[in-house]
Amino acid sequence: MKISVTHKHNRITGVSTFLAILIKGLSELGHDVRFTHENLESPDLSYLLSISPYCTIHTYQNLPNDNDIIFFNYSSQVSHFFNYHGSKRFIVHGTMESFYAPPQIGLDKVFCLSERSYELTITPFHKILIRNFIDTEKFKPSSKLNANLNKILLVDYRNVLYYKNLITNLSNELKIPITIISEQNQSAIPQSEMPNLYNLYDLVIGYGRVIYEAMACGRACLVYGINGGDGYLNKDNFKDLLYRNCSGWQLRKLSPPIDGLSLENFTNEIQQYNSLDGQSNRELSLELDYRKYLPILIS
Repeated sequence: MKISVTHKHNRITGVSTFLAILIKGLSELGHDVRFTHENLESPDLSYLLSISPYCTIHTYQNLPNDNDIIFFNYSSQVSHFFNYHGSKRFIVHGTMESFYAPPQIGLDKVFCLSERSYELTITPFHKILIRNFIDTEKFKPSSKLNANLNKILLVDYRNVLYYKNLITNLSNELKIPITIISEQNQSAIPQSEMPNLYNLYDLVIGYGRVIYEAMACGRACLVYGINGGDGYLNKDNFKDLLYRNCSGWQLRKLSPPIDGLSLENFTNEIQQYNSLDGQSNRELSLELDYRKYLPILIS
């Protein structure tokens, strides 16, 4: 089939990495995949290098109009391609912003990446629950966790400058180095290198896809980001956290950085670290592999 995937963000986001795997998977199945972006001149589209072997790349203006399926991720995209041929399918990545909501006309199917999104999405079209899938062959363990927590990685693709001091204080309190990957330095780390990066650390702090990728690499994980956090993840609470896509909004154990955060609360969560959780996290992540969900998306 001829399948187009649309995007509009000019920086690395969870949507970007999700679409990169979607494109790779569709190409592996033998489909003719087209990728279109609102602004291909953006300097921060380094992930295009990772998808270029699997698709042709187009501006909005020169996307071919002979598609069997078109995937959308933002509401404004649908009107632009309203008159295009093909089954129009919308992927709901979250519910916090209005641009994630599918329009009420012009679609055939709507896919929601969490139970929370499924419940809150109002649409007249066929609504289907899938997962925020990852590539568990790309993201896999290449090192064992230390018995005692030794190194921490924080990944937040937004601006973390406003809570960088908090992380510095946490590092000093724990006497453990914390490396930060954020909007300020993410371009220095190609997406192809992220599995190697995760495997250098015992504990990864982040939310959403960062957590799923780190789990697949057999890392211990703590869910925290701009919206606050659910705390330390393990096999007993993972299903609860999955309900809101590991966004930090489910258990809300840790307050958002802007509200101030108790170092004691954060430290207590980190002290739950158990190297055995690396293996169980890996096993849990296998349910999120993209190969399980591609047939649902294109059926």
